[in-house]
Amino acid sequence: MVRSSILEQHQAWRVLMLVRLPKRPPEPLLVLRFRLSQTVDFVRSEDPTKPRRVELDPPRDVEPFEKTVDMRDGQGNIGRSARTEITLPRDKGFRAGIWMLRIDGPDGPLGAPISITLEGVNDSAIPPTEG
Repeated sequence: MVRSSILEQHQAWRVLMLVRLPKRPPEPLLVLRFRLSQTVDFVRSEDPTKPRRVELDPPRDVEPFEKTVDMRDGQGNIGRSARTEITLPRDKGFRAGIWMLRIDGPDGPLGAPISITLEGVNDSAIPPTEG
C-alpha cells in the first residue's frame, strides 16, 4: 500500500509504504527490488500554477535498486507485513511526474504495479535519447 501522490521535499520524494506478503517469510530480513518507469513528465509551463503534462512513449526507466526490509514486529516476531520507505532523489534521475512502481521479492513480483505521482515541476523537458 502506497500513497499515490507524494510531495517533493529537498529535491527528493520520500515514499512511505506498507509491504504485505501472502505468507510469513522464512527469514526476518527480506530483500526487495524496486523498479520505476516514468510515464508522464511535469514540465514548467506559462501558467505557474499548472505544469504541462508530457506523455513519455516509451516510458523512461531508472536504474532498479534494492532495499532490505525487516519483517519483524516490535516483539521480534516475523510477520507478513512491514512498513518501509524509499527516497527518490532528483540527482538519481527522478523527476516530477507519474511513475509506475513495481516491487519484486525473492519469489517474484509482489502484487500489481502501482501508479504514483511525484508532485512538482521540472524546469526543462527530458532530452531525447539517441538511437
